[in-house]
Amino acid sequence: MLSIVPGDGVGFYDRTAVTLGYATKTTTVSLGPSLAIYSMPVCNIVICNRVVGVAPGGRAFAQGATRPA
Repeated sequence: MLSIVPGDGVGFYDRTAVTLGYATKTTTVSLGPSLAIYSMPVCNIVICNRVVGVAPGGRAFAQGATRPA
């Protein structure tokens, strides 16, 4: 993803994720880690600066079939 703001504000954000999952006819389950790398401009009325970093994360998802009422 590329972020462009007025002036000198150009930044980027990249996310890498790995997901392992299991699915049946009625259920889906998945989970996995992710890693985001970013460099974004941060501005207020007076000053602009750049924020750079790495952020680890994770994802978990579960979905089951619903029964009719």
